[in-house]
Formats: sequence, C-alpha cells, structure tokens
Amino acid sequence: FRSLASGCVWPLGLHGDEAAIGIINNPTNKVIGITLNIPLFRPRATRLSRWLLWSIESERVWSVEDTIYPVLQVIMESLNSATRDGVAGRRFIPTELRGDQAWFRYIFKHKAYWVRNDICFRCEATARPTTLNYTMNDCHGGWETTMRSTAEFIRDQLSEPYCPLIDLLFFSVSMCKHCTLHILNLGLLAVANGSVLGMLLQMQIFGAVDVSSSDPAAWKTALNNAFDDFTRWRKRHRVSCSQKRFKFRMLVRDEYGFCLNAKGYNARVIAEWLLFELCHIQSNPPPGMVPDDRADLCEIAMRAVCRYFGLTERAFRFLSPAESAAIETAGQTFLDAYRRLNIISIRTSRLSWVMIPKWHAFSHVLFEYVRTLRVNPRMCHTYCDEDQMAVLKGWAKRAPTKKNLGRHNGIMRLARVRMKTLRWRLPGIKR
Repeated sequence: FRSLASGCVWPLGLHGDEAAIGIINNPTNKVIGITLNIPLFRPRATRLSRWLLWSIESERVWSVEDTIYPVLQVIMESLNSATRDGVAGRRFIPTELRGDQAWFRYIFKHKAYWVRNDICFRCEATARPTTLNYTMNDCHGGWETTMRSTAEFIRDQLSEPYCPLIDLLFFSVSMCKHCTLHILNLGLLAVANGSVLGMLLQMQIFGAVDVSSSDPAAWKTALNNAFDDFTRWRKRHRVSCSQKRFKFRMLVRDEYGFCLNAKGYNARVIAEWLLFELCHIQSNPPPGMVPDDRADLCEIAMRAVCRYFGLTERAFRFLSPAESAAIETAGQTFLDAYRRLNIISIRTSRLSWVMIPKWHAFSHVLFEYVRTLRVNPRMCHTYCDEDQMAVLKGWAKRAPTKKNLGRHNGIMRLARVRMKTLRWRLPGIKR
C-alpha cells in the first residue's frame, strides 16, 4: 500500500472491550469502550497512545445490531476515508483489530466458539477426536492445513447482518490479533501456576496440609508460608509485584481445579518464582517432602514459558530467523509439556493442568506470528489497551449520569480533554 500511495502510510489499530465500572449501588453495570491507536507510536507516557472513540454503558445496549453496528459503520467510513484520501497529507490504514476472544465473538458473531465443538474461527480445529483436534498441532494434515482465508471466514463463519468492519479497505481476517495477555498470562499461565503451586503444597514444601480437605482453613497456613517465601524471593531479586496473599479460593476453582487467579504481570512473576522453587527442591530436597513424579515435567514446562517471556521481552518488533526459531521452540516446548501433564492428570484423576481452548489459541500465536510472519507476539498483547479501559472505568465513575444518555456525555468530554492534552504535549513527548 505504501508503494501504491507513494508516500508515508501510518498503520492504525482498533481495540474494543467491556469492563465492570465497579459502582457500589450497581455492581453489575459495565461500560463498553472502543479506542484507536497507532501501533508504531509508543511514547513513554503510555496513556497518551490510546484515544477513546466511543463508549456506552452495557445496560443501555439494545442489541449489537441496533446499538454497536451503527457506531462501527461510522468508524469504518472514517477509517476508509483516512485510507483513501488521507488526513493532512498523510495516509492511514487499519492493520490491527484488538481485543479478547469474547469481543471478537460479540461484534462478528462468528459461529465457532470456545464452548462448542468447533472452537476456532481462524481454522477448522475441533474438540472432536479427529486429526483436526485442537490439541494435535504436530500431526500430518492437522488444523494448520485448514487456515481460513478472509472469504472463507465471511462465508462460513458470519451471518447477516454482517459486522461493518468487514467493509474496511484491505480488510483481512488476519487483522484480528490474538492477545497474548488473555491467552497466556490470564489463561494458560493461570492454570500452570495454580497446578504447580498445588503440587508443591501437596508435596508438603510449605508445611503440612490436608490435601483432601476443601476447607480453606486447612490450607491457610501453607498458603501463607508460600506467599512469605514468594515475598522473600521478590525482595532478594528486586522484583516489583502487586500480588496479594494467596487464598484457597484464588487457587482452587470448581471447573478448573488448580487455577491461580492473578493479574497479567503478576502471573509472569509467579511463574519465575515457581521455577525457582522447582529447581531448589530438585537440588536440595527439604525434609519431610513427599515426592511427586510430575515435578521434572513441571520444571520443563515452567522453564520453557519463562524462556519464552524472556526472549519476547528482549526482542524487537520484527524477529530474525534465529529469534523466531528460539521463541517458537520455547513456546512449543511449553505446550507439549502442558499436554503431557494434562494426560498424566487425567490418568491419575487429578484436577490440574486442565486443557482449555486457549492452548489452541497460543498455538496460533506461534504458528501465525512467530513462524510465518516473524513478528514479536509481545507487540500484539493488550496491556496498554487494558490500561485505557481502567482509565475509562475511572471516567465512568466520575461522569454525571443523564436521564437518557447515562454517563456517555461526561466520558466523551473527558476523552476530548485527553486529546487536547496529547496535542499540547506532542511536540516535546519522549518516544
């Protein structure tokens, strides 16, 4: 497109999400926000890189077709105008649609869904016991050979009325970016961290605990000891983290078994600490430790995922062949160890290392971004966008409520103030 436009072209990204406002007298009320960003514009003041286009309280949405689609239609027409005609002599082109899987499902209404047999809108992966099973990414003729083109995505997955975003100039289904924050940090890593911590508790590493008890009081002392050890490790290595004390309900969930709830960055820090603990008990087994045959495989899994984080955090946006191979090897090693631990858990009737569809989504990240495009998947996570959603929640709390428009006018007024602030600070901003 740059060669066709014969000039500078700026890529654009569009992010959408829904977040709970957190009002005491209405705890279930949520707010939807759609923000714009320039992927290559990354100032140190991160909040100046996201600009709110529109927001509405979820309880005021009549339906996605009647409320959301008209807004997306206007956004689509504006972006097409910026692509076709440019703004102030500059051309723009949308290259990224960001958000979690729930947001893509909400606006596109695609048929594939993670609670169905057909779980993926990007390929024909299924939960059925066939060669296209989503946990089999290393077999001949697997789901990697069934990647959908844009035309196949619209024909097979969408139904009328269509989302207006498919009318974007140069629209492609590959513009829907898999967010590694939701897939890895808040998904697979939550299960992995919870399963490893649960195994260490069962091995009596942090003190005696009755593992057969579902009473939180029986686990309290051991969990407190684990958190104290985690705090000492953080201070020794000077790692900042906002993680609160481990609680039984944070660690054990009815549907997943062991699954440690934590914020995205906190999950990454906890993974490093758990790897340290696994290495420590291998070299210096504490007295009274109950051996577990899964410890070696857990160490392989945690070492691989920590290496994946380290490689992606040090790499630039575009990867060299060596960097791409190293990141893919680390990610694939983690997925293979995760799958093997899942099989062991099933055979031994342990509710840990539960296989979830995000395992398949992370396989897409390695296949599409790392191997095929050689793009750093860290550039596709939504940390900055989620921070903007936190700002939006604060605006929603402060905005006055109108009878017909709710908090919309107040939120958009604050958004315009943010845009004026950016225009004032842009000449001297540190990039």
